Amino acid sequence: MNGKYLSKKRATLVVVAYTMMAMSVALFLALNLSVLFIHYPHWNISVAAARNDYLRLLWYLQDPGNHQLLLRHIPLSKVGYRHFKDVRLIMIVNEALMVISGSLVFILLRKIRRVKTTWQLLKPLEAIMTILIIIFTMVFVNFPTLFVRFHFLIFANHDWVFNANSDPIILMLPVSFFTHVFLLWGGLFFTLLLILWSGVYVSWRFLKL
Repeated sequence: MNGKYLSKKRATLVVVAYTMMAMSVALFLALNLSVLFIHYPHWNISVAAARNDYLRLLWYLQDPGNHQLLLRHIPLSKVGYRHFKDVRLIMIVNEALMVISGSLVFILLRKIRRVKTTWQLLKPLEAIMTILIIIFTMVFVNFPTLFVRFHFLIFANHDWVFNANSDPIILMLPVSFFTHVFLLWGGLFFTLLLILWSGVYVSWRFLKL
């Protein structure tokens, strides 16, 4: 009886760790694919130049060894630099979380498969997927409002309130841009959760693990 209880606790831990990993991996992928959604306003900068500067921004946000943001074509104020420095910290923490949670999931999955209790992942996984679907739907319906509140919650300053005259890069990132990135992140997130659910179901239904 005690062994079964411990295996259930381990199953819940695996699901939580996998959810964290899926969330961080989805954010990493969505950020790098966000170049597909940037808006190109009518200004004196070519599309190629604007896209290249955005790619430089992505590299700055994700490279722990790159401590200086250098945009060649789009001007950026001190306020803009400070905000992207704050965003960079979040992205690097996300990368660390991705590595740590991924390693934990790998270790725990090996152990839980070894004792043939993979089936115990199903209930906690289905429960957390149901909760996340409800939360995701609520956020999507009120995305513009919650997006602003998220910034007030996460950032201690108001550097995220860009002025298009001093920081024209904001013209490339309208609300629709963030909406598309959010939908992409959510799609990737749930795809990763479904991959685990499918693997667990097949293991339980056909392999008896």
